Amino acid sequence: GDDDGDVDGESRFDDWCGWHNDHSALTGLVQAMYFDGDSAEAISDIEQLNGNQEAVVGGLYIKTRQNETYKVALNEQDASTFLGFQIGETSQILSSGALVATPHAVVNYKHAKYENVSRAAYAVFHHPLFDHPFVAPYHKGVNLETVQFDRFLPDTVPTLKSRWNNASDDTFGKFAKRTLETYYNLKMG
Repeated sequence: GDDDGDVDGESRFDDWCGWHNDHSALTGLVQAMYFDGDSAEAISDIEQLNGNQEAVVGGLYIKTRQNETYKVALNEQDASTFLGFQIGETSQILSSGALVATPHAVVNYKHAKYENVSRAAYAVFHHPLFDHPFVAPYHKGVNLETVQFDRFLPDTVPTLKSRWNNASDDTFGKFAKRTLETYYNLKMG
């Protein structure tokens, strides 16, 4: 992709947490908190930098099935009331491709006011038991390519096809192991 790797020696867009899909079924998220890396004090005005042309707006970004990239954020009022959720690859498989995993990345804030920012986030990954059979339920109009939908994946996201093929003896645990090994062995640009 055009926003997921080094370009002419410049730093990566996805410099805090590279583009990836969660292999779980569903990921629950609360709004992240940001801290000054020097003083360890919470930064409460970081989202106000969004309109500043000198800033790179950090935070969580997602890619859609149409290859559009969006920054995801809850406003302060909503953040105390709501959780965010994103779809993982397990839901993509077990829904026969009706749901598609959400490629996402976390980008560092870059602004002269905050040169040393840290981010604290809390995510809960929901998945089946490790010995759960891991085959897609087929019905009319569904085939392996439909379930393995991977158009517009960033370069750093391994295709589902490379880690899952609907084998009758597959389990979620085996899939999780293959997935973690694949990400661990990736060579980042």
